[in-house]
Amino acid sequence: MPNELFQPLIKDSKNENEKQLNGIKSGQRSALVRIGNKYYRLKGCGNKEEGFPILSLFTEDYKMPRGCQFSTTCNREHYFTTFGNNCLKQINYEV
Repeated sequence: MPNELFQPLIKDSKNENEKQLNGIKSGQRSALVRIGNKYYRLKGCGNKEEGFPILSLFTEDYKMPRGCQFSTTCNREHYFTTFGNNCLKQINYEV
């Protein structure tokens, strides 16, 4: 993993930080960044450009942060990414 990814990252449309990674949105809570000649999809890096708002879902007592990655979805995405990579390797498609 590139060193640039070993820090908390959040989507921001203001471009005020000179040390930022430039990327593009690839979903409400994800983004693509290019580091060297590889692209990385960052999951859970903010809800749109709002950061991590706390929203009431269903009732006022049930609140949930939006824009972050939860362990259940993280594990599921990792499993299916690995599965997809293995399928591509079996047909000699370079990943």
